[in-house]
This record gives sequence, structure tokens and C-alpha cells, in this order.
Amino acid sequence: MVPEINLIGRLTFAEVLLLVYLPFGYAKFRSLRLKVPREVKVVLVLGALWLAACLVTDAIRQTPFSDFSRGASKIVFLLSNFLGLVFLTRCRFDRALKLMSFLFVAAALKLALGYSGDELADEVAGAGWKFGYGQFATALVLLVASQLNRKAATRSLGIVLPFVIAGFSLLLNARNLTGLTALSGLVGLITAGRRRSMSRKSIALVGLAGIAAGGAVFQVYAFSASAGWLGPEAKDKYEHQYSGDLNFLEAGRTEYLSSIPAVKDSPIIGHGSWARDMDYVVLRIARLEAAGIKVTGDPFRGDLIPTHSHLMGAWVEHGILGAVFWIYILWICGSAAVMLLRRPSHLSGFLTFVVLSLVWDIFFSPFGLDRRIIDPAEILLIILILPSFAGSRESHRKRVNHEILHRHDLVQSARVSGARHPFGHQPVRGGH
Repeated sequence: MVPEINLIGRLTFAEVLLLVYLPFGYAKFRSLRLKVPREVKVVLVLGALWLAACLVTDAIRQTPFSDFSRGASKIVFLLSNFLGLVFLTRCRFDRALKLMSFLFVAAALKLALGYSGDELADEVAGAGWKFGYGQFATALVLLVASQLNRKAATRSLGIVLPFVIAGFSLLLNARNLTGLTALSGLVGLITAGRRRSMSRKSIALVGLAGIAAGGAVFQVYAFSASAGWLGPEAKDKYEHQYSGDLNFLEAGRTEYLSSIPAVKDSPIIGHGSWARDMDYVVLRIARLEAAGIKVTGDPFRGDLIPTHSHLMGAWVEHGILGAVFWIYILWICGSAAVMLLRRPSHLSGFLTFVVLSLVWDIFFSPFGLDRRIIDPAEILLIILILPSFAGSRESHRKRVNHEILHRHDLVQSARVSGARHPFGHQPVRGGH
């Protein structure tokens, strides 16, 4: 995952390995007669439709080949990476969990080795914490907490640890990481030591508690930042974003000021890969100034329609079918979140962090190069949490147990009758 190469555009080394592995992985998958969860098939079908929408949109918009090739390749590699990880993990939850843990480590190593820029590698307590070190540290703490929650003697420590790392992220001004970690810690608190499934009413109450907790975390951040407790940079950023007349969403991600109008103007077809239109750039700047927010830097340095979101980026570029893909992923995330509460386990806190991280990225992060590996891994792990797959695993377990009991009955019958062992071995006779 860490190194990049320029073969047909920018590719990570992991993508090249997965591409080479695909035919071998497929052959092994078929030889083991493994079944693919229904959600995996739906993801691949919707991804193919998204790719078709890309081809149609770029043909209609007459998108330059350089932009079209980049737009189509990111979809192609998202799907091929996802399929490669399906074959690699063989749709086993334990393998998918180990893969996800490895990617958290790889993200931190990428920063430490300077592949994301030397300035990020050196800023462990700054931007580097937000873009790799923090995710790794949080995932590690949540995994440690999950093991501590398995025993009553260490459960209290396991409950407290996620909130400690959330507070540390708050001090480092990593706002989104603070919120995601706190909510994951809340789920860990609710599910720690719990064996019985939760009712729908209880899950609804937990959802309301999560919303309230999110609001409380923001209020803590707002008070701390405005008071200067988080440093002058955090204070300036807070005052810059929330001093105007914009609502919470618009202030946090001002790209929505241009991406939403772009979707309204062309909701079905889209504006083309790497969509360019200076009118939407000007519109965003005008709305910021009208809201009383000072625009810093050079806002007119490019003509790309600002999106900064998986969902809005796909919708703006390729139309409704691009949005449908990510809306379905959001549906999977919601179903998995409910599953983590209905059938709690010691890993509920960590898995909630993975779910919430993907949801955050779908709404608020661009679909960049690293996401072509990380997103498929997160999607696959989340699919393996779902009730349909859990049900298939339970059915498989029951079927295996039934076969074992059936074989045991055959062996006993063979011993009584003195016949040959049903698997070709002579039955044991006599005493010791």
C-alpha cells in the first residue's frame, strides 16, 4: 500500500499486487466452492453501473481524455481492489479484521516513511495525527479495549481507554477523530459484557444518545477552542468557520456551497470526470463572502468544482448512478451499526469506529488514491458484520455440526455391525 508507481497513472504497489493476484485468487475461491455474500454482488453491480455512467457522462460532456481516464480508472481500481480483497480474505471475518488492522499500521508507516510528505511525517502532533498516526493509535486503543472488555476484572479500563484517546485527539485539534472515537467508546461502553441482544426501542434510544453525545463533543470543542485552550491555531480556525451566518454543515465543509447547486443543475448525467466549471467556484466564494466569512488564499487558483466528498464527488462528476453506489454503502453501514448493537461483542467499539470512519469519508472526504484500497477493505469488513452474512455463517455452522453428528452415527453403526469404517479405515475392536 505504501509505495506508489506511475504505470498507467498513479497506482499503489498494493493495487498492482492485487491486480496480479486476481486470477489466482479467483481460481482458489472457486476450488474451495466458497460463496459470495449477496451484498458483495450488489456492490459490484452498482459499481459497474457507476462506471457505465462515467462512460456515458464523459461522452456527452466531451471530457478530455486525460480527465476521463482518471475518472474511469478510480472506479475500475476501486472495484478490482474490492474483488481482490474478497478473494484474499475468502469472505472470512477474521481475515478481513486482520487486513483492516494492517491497513491502519500501513497508513501510519506511510507517514513515518515520508510517502505523504516530509512535513506530515514530522508533525506527529499536528496534521500527521489527523491523517494517519491518530487513526492508527485510536484503532490500537480500541482493539486493546476490546480485549480488556472480555473480562470483568479489566472491563473498567477497557471502557475508559477510548475516551482517553478521544480527549488526546481533542487536544491535538483533530475534531472529526475526537467525535468518531468518542462515539465508538460509547458503543463499547453500552455493549461491554453484554450477551443479550438489544431491542429496537433500545437501539433507538442509543441512537438518540449518540446524537446527544455528538452534540456534547462539539460543544466541548467549541468552548475549548474559543477559550484558546487548544492553541491559537484551533481558536483562529473555529472563529473563521463559525463567525458567519452558515449552518453547521456549510461551515464545516464549504464545498457543499458549490456541489449542491452543481447537482441541482445536472442531477442525472453529471458534469464529467474531474468536472471543471468556474461558475461554481465563483458561486462558493460569493456565498462565503455573503455569509460574512473571509476567504483566505487564492480561491480562483483552479476551476474544478469543489466537492470534498465521496458522495457529492461521484454525483457531480457522473450523475445519479455515482450517488446510488455510495448511498448503498451508507445503507450497509447503517445496517451494520444496528447489527453491532443487536448482537454485541467485545469488538463492537472497534467495528463501530470502522463504520463511522467510512460514513465520515463518504460525506466529508475526497475519494483519493489511498481510499481505493482502504474503502474496499472497510466495505468488505462491514459487509461481514451484516445479519445476512451472520445468518449464512450460522447456517454453515449448523450444517457442519449436522454432518459431524451424521458421520459419528455411521461410525457407531459400523462398530456395532463390524463393517468397515465409512471413510475407509477398519473400526477399532476390543478393549484397550
